[in-house]
This record gives sequence, C-alpha cells and structure tokens, in this order.
Amino acid sequence: MDREGRGLGFLAAMAILQFLRLRFHNKYIIAFVGNRKTTQHAEASSVEAALRDRMPKTNSLQAAELVGFTLAERMRKKQMLRARFNMEAEIAEKAPKFHSHIKVITDTLRKNGISLLS
Repeated sequence: MDREGRGLGFLAAMAILQFLRLRFHNKYIIAFVGNRKTTQHAEASSVEAALRDRMPKTNSLQAAELVGFTLAERMRKKQMLRARFNMEAEIAEKAPKFHSHIKVITDTLRKNGISLLS
C-alpha cells in the first residue's frame, strides 16, 4: 500500500511515536522526549542555568517537579501532547531509589496536559 492509501490512522500512529526517557544521577535529573533513534524533540534538565537557580538541590523532588513542568511546557510549545512511557520498566531499570522522582515527574506531566501512554 502506498503512502496516500494509509490514511489518517497512519499519521496518528506516527504522531505518538515519541518516548519519554528519564536519566537520574546523584547530582542531576534529565528528562527528554524523543523517537527510538537519537532525535530529541524536547528536553529539560535540573542542571540548566534557568532551572538550577530556582531549586536548592538539583536531585531533589522539588527539582523533579520543576523538570517535569519545564518539559511539559516545551512539549506543548511543539504541540506534542502524547508520549509513550513504561513506568514499571523505568522503575526496574533505575532501581527503587528513584521511584518517587519518577512518580513526581509523570504526575507533573499529566497535570500539565501531557498524556502518557504505556
């Protein structure tokens, strides 16, 4: 089937192939949305100068909430309202140590209008 015959279902599927990725370190938090390859479409990090000045520690729960809010803003600017995210796999990979950080980021994204699909 050619591209014209795929219809709107194909375009809708292509629009939601963005994946939420979280990276944690003892000193900082990085959250970004991108495709399966290396392209990043929106990113927020607790070590950015604009965010770092507004938090006491760059790896705290307050930092996680601020990173989630900033990422949601940047996703809305690019009209990306959906992202895929597997919380169980993310927690298993990052260890229970960051469970609360993951929950704060995902809750903040949802509060700000971003749908997280599993």
